[in-house]
Amino acid sequence: MASIVIDPGHYGGYNAGVCYNYYEGNTMLALSFYLGIMLRNMGATVKFTRTSDNQNPSLEERGSMAAGADLFLSMHSDASDNPLARGVTSYYSVQRPESERFAADIGMAAADAMGNQFRGTIARPYPDNSSLDYYGVLRSAVAAGAKDAFIIEHGFHTNYEDCQALSNHETLLRIAEEEARVIGEYYGLVPGTICVNFPYTVKEGDSLYKIGQMFGVSWQSIAMLNNITYPHTIQTGQLVIIPLCGYRTYA
Repeated sequence: MASIVIDPGHYGGYNAGVCYNYYEGNTMLALSFYLGIMLRNMGATVKFTRTSDNQNPSLEERGSMAAGADLFLSMHSDASDNPLARGVTSYYSVQRPESERFAADIGMAAADAMGNQFRGTIARPYPDNSSLDYYGVLRSAVAAGAKDAFIIEHGFHTNYEDCQALSNHETLLRIAEEEARVIGEYYGLVPGTICVNFPYTVKEGDSLYKIGQMFGVSWQSIAMLNNITYPHTIQTGQLVIIPLCGYRTYA
């Protein structure tokens, strides 16, 4: 059974500014949940480095959670001063050169799901020490014993097209599905139809109808799953579970 640690990128609410209401930490948390639940349904053991917007472990703490793991996957979106820069990039460890093909396959799958380009793979060494990784989360994950450790930059949140794609939960589900497919092929995981119950925190101005439109499900199904008798009584900060089904992951 494959042991996988998923690191949902940066903490909290950095707003990209080029599309409405994009926050890297929140979006990568959603994408990580989608991927993790799919992988669990395929038979993998999955652990997250954080499970809410209120958690902000250090890079060392994130990487150390990969002790004994087959795969450590850190989920991010990229940024650039050039608003035209876009595409997916995979970073792998300088101490795991044999991992490059695996990193490339995950990155290409994410790019295809986004309708994006794959910019390639990078192993970036630490200045003055080519045997160590530049990125602390990869250094810590490899030091903890992770067999493979990657950072996947899912497009540029400073690019309008990439930001729009990452703001769409159907696109996030497609990315998760394709990444799960690739990971499943590497570890021989069993395919299956995926049903994801996604936890969503109600924002100011939300209604069940608006939330349903956001996720592409009926507001009635959300109300039923959460035992909400009066649909107009949801409150800002309330946690509701969103039922998402019908996505299939192939190993």
